[in-house]
Amino acid sequence: MTELFLILQSEFQRLADLPTDVGSAAAAGAKKGYRSLAQRARALKVDSGTLSRLLNGNARLSPKLADRFAARLRSDPAERRTLAERLLEAGKKRPLEDQQPSQYGDISAVKNFFERLSQEHCLLVVEYRDLPRAEPDAKYGNYARLAGQAIAKGLAFGMVLPFSDDSLTEPPSGLYHTRTIRSYLWDLKRKAIAAFNSIRDEARIALKELQKDSDVDKKALERRLVLYERSPGNSKSSVPADLFFSGIQSRVFYVEIRTEDILEKEVWEWVAARERDFFIQRDESSTPQNVIADQFFPIVKFWHDNEHARLPTSIGDLKNTIETYGTGLGANLPSEFWSVADAWNQALSPAPTATGQS
Repeated sequence: MTELFLILQSEFQRLADLPTDVGSAAAAGAKKGYRSLAQRARALKVDSGTLSRLLNGNARLSPKLADRFAARLRSDPAERRTLAERLLEAGKKRPLEDQQPSQYGDISAVKNFFERLSQEHCLLVVEYRDLPRAEPDAKYGNYARLAGQAIAKGLAFGMVLPFSDDSLTEPPSGLYHTRTIRSYLWDLKRKAIAAFNSIRDEARIALKELQKDSDVDKKALERRLVLYERSPGNSKSSVPADLFFSGIQSRVFYVEIRTEDILEKEVWEWVAARERDFFIQRDESSTPQNVIADQFFPIVKFWHDNEHARLPTSIGDLKNTIETYGTGLGANLPSEFWSVADAWNQALSPAPTATGQS
């Protein structure tokens, strides 16, 4: 329970106790029973998802929203200013250093992480440079349910395989890495597809439960859950640039949350240690959010252009976004640098036999 929640609780109770002809425009509504989150959101002229994140301390309250809330709750200008200041102070996110050291980084934070993103206007892009921890046979395979439930409630989840098939096999005219690395990357791709399938199945189950008797909207899920692959962009290239320009052994989570007039960005990393896993929010000074955002700009920009509601689902979507924004961002990438994996129908095939020198 946050201080912001307690202040608003007190304000709505105060309005409910007022005579019907006294107070602000929200007073009459409070007397009619503004007790639920949805009712209070309507009274404050904000959407329920935004209010929920604010009350749970998962989003920052902007000065604009603080003024709006105060105006809806207080009619006297002086009281309105005072309340706005109180709300703004209470709405500040608690810094990470204020958390208990034993709690910070604990893998159980993944549950709260996905609960926080179980809303519309939330984006999550995960890049797999290490074996997925939520694929069916992995240690945290049951966590696929958390992701699936969040997607069913509105989260847009893009899963990224940064290594192309040219990095996994032996292209006829190309260069390739050692057999050990190629075998590892093929296993990574196979397990990422397994994780995708598991999350997809959980999302279908969760959406069916939410829609009750309605038919499951498969298209809605396909717009919110997409597996992407990068490719060198030129099949005649002798170097699989995506492999040689980047490394392995990390799982990066990039988050954007649209809250009214605020766009929040976060970068997280899932680390598999010897005895336990850690889920850590990266500091801006070491991992600038804008750098990570640009790493996924075809996904992020498309999401922005489509009312923060859907992901690019075709090579055409990705190509158009790269052509639209690439030059302005200073990128000189081929338009086919990104592709959409047909993971909804893709079978899990065994790794090809490697014959090259290691």
